[in-house]
Amino acid sequence: MIVKVQSLGSLWQTKDLPNGGTRVWNTTGIHDGSRSRSYATLFGQLVFGSKAKPFLEEAQRIQGRSWIAGEIAQSATGRTLRISCPAPSDAEVNWHLAMVRQELVGIVPADGVDPMNIVILSASQRKAKQELLLLVKPFAWITGPAGSAIIGVNERGIGRWSVRRW
Repeated sequence: MIVKVQSLGSLWQTKDLPNGGTRVWNTTGIHDGSRSRSYATLFGQLVFGSKAKPFLEEAQRIQGRSWIAGEIAQSATGRTLRISCPAPSDAEVNWHLAMVRQELVGIVPADGVDPMNIVILSASQRKAKQELLLLVKPFAWITGPAGSAIIGVNERGIGRWSVRRW
């Protein structure tokens, strides 16, 4: 599966491994004081493979690129999407990965996402703040109390939300 990373979640986690390596994850979080914390209502994360790790020194190098990814793994504890390595520049994109916060259309309810064209990978919510990490297809929609949004993809493969306010 080829995933174009439009934006990432705000929470980065690392774990040092016994062999000297480091495992790196990205997921949703809510800015709480001086840092971002997980307030997961749906726990999910991106796991970066060893060939993706050189790009992690600067997260902006991950965004705007297409990546080879595994299928979403579902377990009792949450969802995981493994990002292996950069995809060839001419690879056909299957999904776009985008992070959405409440500023876009307000708090998105469970039935406020296009069920045929969006997979919620991770969701964090606390009080009036929400962050969703979504796998989306072009022209997928979300709706909330402040409006609705449709994602369009330009000729360079960059996804943009077109918002209609109520």
